[in-house]
Amino acid sequence: MNSFDAVKELFDYLGKSRSDEFSPDLLIKSMLYKFLLENGYLTKGFSKNIFNDFTYKNILARWEIEAHCSLEELTNKANVTEIKFCTDYILNGPSLKNCDPALIGLVYEELSETEIKKKSGRFYTPGAIIDLMIGFYPQKWSYPCKVLDPACGSGFFLSKAYDKMMESGLRQGFEKDKVHHNLLQDMIYGMDLDEKGIFISSLVLSLKSKIYVQPKNLIAGDFLTDNSSWKGFDLIVGNPPYIGHKQMNREYFKVLKDKYHDVYYDKADISYCFFKRGWEVLSEGGLLIFITSRYFLEAHNGKGLRGFIANNFKIEKIIDYNGYRVMPGAKVDPLISVLAKGSPNGNSFSVHKYKGERISRLIHQRSNDGDSTENFEIFNILQQDLDKKGWSLIDRASRDVILKITSKTDTTISDVWDSRQGIITGCDKAFVVDNLESRLYDKVIVKPWIKNSDITQYEIRQNNKYLLYTDLLEDASDHPQLMKRLLPYEARLKNRRECKKGIRPWHHLQWGRSHENFTGDKVVYPYKSHKNRFAVDTKGCYFSADVYSFRLKQNTFASREFYTLQAVTALLNSSLYEFYFKAIAKKLGENLYEYYPNTVGRLRLPKYDPEFFKSLHYYHESIQNSENEEASLSLKEDIDNYIFDYFSIGKAEKDLIERRIKLEKL
Repeated sequence: MNSFDAVKELFDYLGKSRSDEFSPDLLIKSMLYKFLLENGYLTKGFSKNIFNDFTYKNILARWEIEAHCSLEELTNKANVTEIKFCTDYILNGPSLKNCDPALIGLVYEELSETEIKKKSGRFYTPGAIIDLMIGFYPQKWSYPCKVLDPACGSGFFLSKAYDKMMESGLRQGFEKDKVHHNLLQDMIYGMDLDEKGIFISSLVLSLKSKIYVQPKNLIAGDFLTDNSSWKGFDLIVGNPPYIGHKQMNREYFKVLKDKYHDVYYDKADISYCFFKRGWEVLSEGGLLIFITSRYFLEAHNGKGLRGFIANNFKIEKIIDYNGYRVMPGAKVDPLISVLAKGSPNGNSFSVHKYKGERISRLIHQRSNDGDSTENFEIFNILQQDLDKKGWSLIDRASRDVILKITSKTDTTISDVWDSRQGIITGCDKAFVVDNLESRLYDKVIVKPWIKNSDITQYEIRQNNKYLLYTDLLEDASDHPQLMKRLLPYEARLKNRRECKKGIRPWHHLQWGRSHENFTGDKVVYPYKSHKNRFAVDTKGCYFSADVYSFRLKQNTFASREFYTLQAVTALLNSSLYEFYFKAIAKKLGENLYEYYPNTVGRLRLPKYDPEFFKSLHYYHESIQNSENEEASLSLKEDIDNYIFDYFSIGKAEKDLIERRIKLEKL
């Protein structure tokens, strides 16, 4: 039975109500004692006097009197209820005979509080993913080999690395006890901020043999700031913590920003630092294998990390789960990077990209996912072709489509637009009213209000909502009806950061922007969406911060009659440009993309062709005037075909685009 099945059997045996009654330590100590008993580590059998001092140190001393315990514990005499619980489990619970001791780590992780995991960015990696990652080092697994997990947690990666090196040592004819001693003393390294996790890691590795050896190089500490002399690793492997800027201690953020300034800045994730620090301690040609968030591929704040990786590593393989989340509890879209320290000149690497079909088994239940052509697209990319503005992991056929677009373009959207973000009210309940109530207030401050969900392709749905744009009022007391509306929210509004600092009057919006941003014609689009949704607003709508807008710089196109908001909107809503955008965009989860202006602005626009843009403008107007949904769909199909023809997109390429877009909408 593998460790994961053993843990499931354990919790099935205990039942949630019973396991919740006792501390995690009590259960783990019972497991340790049971493991030692059932696997022949102890010369004497079960003895109830163990409960007179039921500590890790005392349990380990039954195995080896000199066994080291890094945890500080007081003498712990179990009470009657605890003794009964532990005795029942040790004598009658599911057998641990011949189980991998890593199951102790699994139980520790399972019992850790989810909130603590979130704050520390620590989530355990499913066994199948660990197998997959360790398997990317097959030709180089040889004894001896120097391995580090810089955020080792409960030692899952190190346990697998131990197994691989033990197999290699035995194949070479070395004695098991000698290999065990050397691995724990000289070849396996781990670090983590969690002292208990380090103890569990040490425990797991020590229990790999009946001959007790204390791991020498497992340390409770911070890999990113540690000044140890560790270096020359053949392999660095692991799952660095996921901690964004919002969860980061400000002083610690400053320390990391100073030390890793070229990869860690703005709203970057702490995992970015692990790549650089890992590179610093790797031997030349050594391999770094991390599972991290995939956000750095496209994110603006990932530019430094992308450049560092592209210049200092030979990328060997990237496993992109394409927004599907494979680690229980972690709201992170994962990616596995396999990187060799060395010159990237002329390097080509393979991409394994999850196709995204809905299948009956979860990804993390299969250990062969990374090389499965059934569930993954597999293709090669030249490292030198990676765009520093964002890495588009797309196959050759998709790249050819993008090349057809860029070959007929001469500018980017960011060159020709004025982009604006929407309003943060600080309290929608105070400032957003319905149509009926809006009539009670001065018309000067009543503005049509839209949010993300109100925007579709070509259309802004009527939602019967209005914003009280109080930034236009210096003194709200002159408007008694408005004061009556706002007073119930006064305490909350005054507690907003800008109000506490005296930057805003309490009756103003938190970030009302400039009201000129909202008047006049503009294109609006949602910040997050599963598809391109651009619509022309001619009614002067105000909108929330989950919406962006843009206008074209008129002075740039004064002589281009049909270079209009309507024509650009028709282009952006087309299937071709949805395919184009998703090739460069940051993906959020299984079926969502971030329409951040930095990314939308990278889209290239065709060279000005009066006939082409005139046709797009008229198509847009025809859709606006269409009598029913069927007519509108037919016109959208006509636009798609017209744009396909303009860019010389052939049938095979159309089929590819259709498949990709259809897949995204599943």
